[in-house]
Amino acid sequence: MGRRAPRDDDEDADPTLVAYQAQKRILQLKRERDESVQAAVAEANALMEDLKSRVEAHVRDQQSQRASQQAQRVAQIMDLVEKRQDMELRMGEAVRRMHGQMSELADLMAVAYEGRLRDARSARSRPT
Repeated sequence: MGRRAPRDDDEDADPTLVAYQAQKRILQLKRERDESVQAAVAEANALMEDLKSRVEAHVRDQQSQRASQQAQRVAQIMDLVEKRQDMELRMGEAVRRMHGQMSELADLMAVAYEGRLRDARSARSRPT
Protein backbone atom coordinates (compact mmCIF):
# COMPACT_ATOMS: atom_id res chain seq x y z
CA MET A 1 0.00 0.00 0.00
CA GLY A 2 1.27 3.36 -0.88
CA ARG A 3 1.39 6.31 1.37
CA ARG A 4 -1.25 8.89 1.05
CA ALA A 5 -0.22 12.08 -0.56
CA PRO A 6 -0.15 15.02 1.82
CA ARG A 7 -3.20 17.24 1.55
CA ASP A 8 -3.73 20.78 2.30
CA ASP A 9 -6.76 19.78 4.33
CA ASP A 10 -6.05 19.99 8.03
CA GLU A 11 -9.03 17.77 8.85
CA ASP A 12 -7.34 14.67 7.43
CA ALA A 13 -4.22 15.37 9.39
CA ASP A 14 -6.06 15.74 12.71
CA PRO A 15 -5.15 12.62 14.74
CA THR A 16 -8.36 12.75 16.78
CA LEU A 17 -10.42 12.70 13.61
CA VAL A 18 -8.42 9.76 12.26
CA ALA A 19 -8.86 7.92 15.58
CA TYR A 20 -12.58 8.74 15.55
CA GLN A 21 -12.98 7.44 12.00
CA ALA A 22 -10.98 4.30 12.84
CA GLN A 23 -13.12 3.71 15.94
CA LYS A 24 -16.26 4.28 13.87
CA ARG A 25 -15.04 1.76 11.25
CA ILE A 26 -14.17 -0.77 13.99
CA LEU A 27 -17.66 -0.42 15.49
CA GLN A 28 -19.23 -0.80 12.05
CA LEU A 29 -17.19 -3.96 11.39
CA LYS A 30 -18.15 -5.33 14.82
CA ARG A 31 -21.83 -4.67 14.08
CA GLU A 32 -21.52 -6.38 10.71
CA ARG A 33 -19.75 -9.32 12.35
CA ASP A 34 -22.42 -9.52 15.06
CA GLU A 35 -25.18 -9.40 12.45
CA SER A 36 -23.42 -12.08 10.42
CA VAL A 37 -22.99 -14.27 13.52
CA GLN A 38 -26.62 -13.71 14.51
CA ALA A 39 -27.75 -14.63 11.00
CA ALA A 40 -25.61 -17.78 11.08
CA VAL A 41 -26.94 -18.70 14.54
CA ALA A 42 -30.51 -18.08 13.41
CA GLU A 43 -29.96 -20.24 10.33
CA ALA A 44 -28.36 -22.98 12.44
CA ASN A 45 -31.27 -22.81 14.90
CA ALA A 46 -33.76 -23.06 12.04
CA LEU A 47 -31.90 -26.06 10.63
CA MET A 48 -31.77 -27.68 14.08
CA GLU A 49 -35.52 -27.14 14.55
CA ASP A 50 -36.18 -28.65 11.13
CA LEU A 51 -33.95 -31.62 11.93
CA LYS A 52 -35.57 -32.01 15.33
CA SER A 53 -39.06 -31.99 13.83
CA ARG A 54 -38.05 -34.54 11.18
CA VAL A 55 -36.48 -36.80 13.82
CA GLU A 56 -39.59 -36.51 16.01
CA ALA A 57 -41.80 -37.36 13.02
CA HIS A 58 -39.60 -40.35 12.21
CA VAL A 59 -39.76 -41.55 15.82
CA ARG A 60 -43.55 -41.14 15.84
CA ASP A 61 -43.80 -43.12 12.61
CA GLN A 62 -41.66 -45.92 14.04
CA GLN A 63 -43.71 -46.00 17.23
CA SER A 64 -46.91 -46.08 15.19
CA GLN A 65 -45.58 -48.94 13.07
CA ARG A 66 -44.51 -50.87 16.18
CA ALA A 67 -47.92 -50.31 17.78
CA SER A 68 -49.65 -51.45 14.59
CA GLN A 69 -47.48 -54.57 14.38
CA GLN A 70 -48.10 -55.33 18.03
CA ALA A 71 -51.85 -54.91 17.54
CA GLN A 72 -51.70 -57.31 14.59
CA ARG A 73 -49.80 -59.86 16.70
CA VAL A 74 -52.30 -59.54 19.55
CA ALA A 75 -55.20 -60.01 17.11
CA GLN A 76 -53.47 -63.05 15.63
CA ILE A 77 -52.92 -64.51 19.12
CA MET A 78 -56.57 -63.91 19.98
CA ASP A 79 -57.65 -65.69 16.79
CA LEU A 80 -55.37 -68.63 17.58
CA VAL A 81 -56.71 -68.83 21.15
CA GLU A 82 -60.28 -68.86 19.83
CA LYS A 83 -59.39 -71.60 17.34
CA ARG A 84 -57.74 -73.62 20.11
CA GLN A 85 -60.80 -73.26 22.33
CA ASP A 86 -63.08 -74.33 19.47
CA MET A 87 -60.83 -77.30 18.77
CA GLU A 88 -60.85 -78.26 22.47
CA LEU A 89 -64.66 -78.14 22.50
CA ARG A 90 -64.89 -80.32 19.38
CA MET A 91 -62.33 -82.77 20.79
CA GLY A 92 -64.22 -82.92 24.10
CA GLU A 93 -67.46 -83.66 22.25
CA ALA A 94 -65.74 -86.33 20.14
CA VAL A 95 -64.30 -87.95 23.30
CA ARG A 96 -67.76 -87.92 24.95
CA ARG A 97 -69.35 -89.52 21.87
CA MET A 98 -66.59 -92.10 21.68
CA HIS A 99 -66.97 -92.83 25.40
CA GLY A 100 -70.72 -93.32 24.91
CA GLN A 101 -70.14 -95.64 21.96
CA MET A 102 -67.51 -97.59 23.90
CA SER A 103 -69.97 -97.96 26.80
CA GLU A 104 -72.62 -99.23 24.39
CA LEU A 105 -70.11 -101.66 22.88
CA ALA A 106 -69.07 -102.85 26.35
CA ASP A 107 -72.73 -103.36 27.26
CA LEU A 108 -73.33 -105.32 24.04
CA MET A 109 -70.23 -107.42 24.68
CA ALA A 110 -71.40 -108.10 28.25
CA VAL A 111 -74.83 -109.16 26.96
CA ALA A 112 -73.20 -111.38 24.33
CA TYR A 113 -70.86 -112.85 26.95
CA GLU A 114 -73.78 -113.54 29.27
CA GLY A 115 -75.63 -115.20 26.36
CA ARG A 116 -72.67 -117.41 25.51
CA LEU A 117 -72.13 -118.21 29.16
CA ARG A 118 -75.77 -119.30 29.42
CA ASP A 119 -75.45 -121.32 26.23
CA ALA A 120 -72.28 -122.97 27.56
CA ARG A 121 -73.93 -123.76 30.91
CA SER A 122 -77.00 -125.14 29.26
CA ALA A 123 -74.91 -127.20 26.86
CA ARG A 124 -72.96 -128.57 29.77
CA SER A 125 -75.99 -129.44 31.79
CA ARG A 126 -77.66 -131.30 28.93
CA PRO A 127 -76.99 -134.93 28.69
CA THR A 128 -75.26 -135.94 25.57
